[in-house]
Amino acid sequence: MENPEIWYPVNAYTDKRLLLVGLILVLVSVSPFFVPGISRDICAYAFLALWGGVFAAALVASIRYMHSL
Repeated sequence: MENPEIWYPVNAYTDKRLLLVGLILVLVSVSPFFVPGISRDICAYAFLALWGGVFAAALVASIRYMHSL
């Protein structure tokens, strides 16, 4: 990570993935208003699971890209 030829492309790649994660989470956080009868607890746990999943996927993709360089 001390090499700027690797650091900057990996950061640009990761930025795009994290922006996608943020957009997905924004869309999903609004969706409970359109699902009648969903409890707050279920919504919170589902949102936490989704956040963990998409964040982990973005992190793994970024690490794999870093190792490919």
